[in-house]
Amino acid sequence: RVASWVASVLARLLLPAATRTTDPLSGYFVVSANAYERIAPTINPRGFKILLEFIAHGANGEKKGDGGLRIAEVGYEFRRRERGETKLSGAIALNYLIAVLDLRFGRSLSPVFIMFCLVGISGIAVALAGYGVGVLVGLPQISPSFTPALNPIHTAALLGVQLSIISNFFGNNYLTFHEDRYRGRQLWAGMVWFQAVSMIGVVVHVAVFQLLSDAEIGLGEIGAGLFGDVANLVYHGIAFCLATVANFIGNVTVTWRKRGRGRRFSYG
Repeated sequence: RVASWVASVLARLLLPAATRTTDPLSGYFVVSANAYERIAPTINPRGFKILLEFIAHGANGEKKGDGGLRIAEVGYEFRRRERGETKLSGAIALNYLIAVLDLRFGRSLSPVFIMFCLVGISGIAVALAGYGVGVLVGLPQISPSFTPALNPIHTAALLGVQLSIISNFFGNNYLTFHEDRYRGRQLWAGMVWFQAVSMIGVVVHVAVFQLLSDAEIGLGEIGAGLFGDVANLVYHGIAFCLATVANFIGNVTVTWRKRGRGRRFSYG
C-alpha cells in the first residue's frame, strides 16, 4: 500500500496529466477503440504503468491537436489478498522510476542505458574495493612480454576489474534487464557472454586512454608536465565513457539478446 502511494505521488509530481485520475497505476481500465488505435503505437508495454502511458501520451496528443482523452472513473474496492504475493520488487520500482522520468522528459536517452550506467558506477566502487583488498594481501605486479606498453601490471587492479565485472553482471541481470534475466544454470552462460563483452570494453578503455595519453591532446610539453595527472583523469574519463557505450551496445545485441527476445535499443 505504501509503495503504491509513493508511486502515485511520483507520477502526479512528474506528470501533470496523472492528476486527472485518482489511481494512475491501476491495472484495470477500459480504453475506447479510437483512443487505443491512436495512442497504442506510441506506448511501451514494459512494466506496471500501462494506464499511465495512455494518460501521458493522450495528454501529448491534446497539445499537438490530435485530440485528448476523456477520463471517467468508476470506483471499486480491493479485498484483502488471499493468496500469492505482490509482484513489486526493488528492480520493478527502479524501472518504474526511470519509466516515469522518460515519460516526463522524453527519450533523448534510453532509460535502459541510464540503468546500465548506474550499475556501472556501482561497479567502480567494487573495483576500487577489490583493488584495495589486493594491495592489502600483497598481490604482485607482473610484466608479460606481450604487453610492454602496460607493464608493470598490478594484479590487484585486475582483481578489482574482475570483481566489478561479476557485480555488474548480476546488477544488470536483475535490474537493467530484469524481464529477460538469466536464471538458474543459465546464469553461467550469461556470465560468459558478459565477461567476453566486458573484455572488449576493457580493450576499448585501454586503447583510447593510451591513444590520448600518447598524443597529449591540447597540452603540449609544458602543459603535459604541469597538468599531467589532471590530463590522465580526463583521458580516463573519456575512455570510460566510450567503453561504457561499447559495453552497452555489446550486451544489448549479444548477452541479453541470447534470451530470445532481442531488446529494443530505445527502451530495453
